[in-house]
Amino acid sequence: RVVLFDITSSFIAPATLADIISQVGISAQELNSCYQHDIDDSIPNAARHLDGLPLAVLRHIATNTQVDVNTIELIHTLKIMGYQVPLLKRSFSFFTDILKDKLNIPYCYGVKLLADEDSHTVSAELEDGFIHSIQRDRVIAHLLNKEKIASDDITIICDKNLALENTPGISMLFDSKTILDYYNQHILS
Repeated sequence: RVVLFDITSSFIAPATLADIISQVGISAQELNSCYQHDIDDSIPNAARHLDGLPLAVLRHIATNTQVDVNTIELIHTLKIMGYQVPLLKRSFSFFTDILKDKLNIPYCYGVKLLADEDSHTVSAELEDGFIHSIQRDRVIAHLLNKEKIASDDITIICDKNLALENTPGISMLFDSKTILDYYNQHILS
C-alpha cells in the first residue's frame, strides 16, 4: 500500500514567500511570471536563475530548511499503518532529497540540478529528459515495479486536485533570514 504525495505548489508557506518578496522589492506577479508556464519551460527557467549559485549556498539553505512537526507526525502515522510514502515534487531534488532524509522515506522524485564541479556552482543545464523524473505516470510505473503492487494499491494525494493553498500534509519551514542574508550579500538575486 502506497500513499503518493504529488505536490505541485511551493514548499514555501505563502506568508514566508510574501515576506521574502516584499523585503527584496519584487512583486508576486513578477515572481509568478517566471514560473507560471508549462513545466517544460518553468524548470529550465528556474535552473537558469540559479546558474552560478555556489553549491555551498544552496546546501546551507536546504539544510536550514526544517520539516514541519505535523508533516513528521503524518508520515510517521502512515508508516505505522503500513504505508510506503513516496513524494513527487516538481522542483529540484536538492529539497526533495532533504525530505527523503529527514522523513526517512524511500522515494522522493524531483529534478536533479547539475553542477559545475570545477567552480562548485549550480549549472543552468539539466539532464536530457529531466521531465521524465517528475511525470506522474512514470513515477507510478516505477513504484508498481519496485513495490510489486497493483495500481489500486496506490492512493494519490495531489494539491492541484484539492485546490489547496498549501501542500496537503507536507510542509517545510524555510529560514527566511538565511535567504534574506544571502540576498543582502548579493549572492541571491
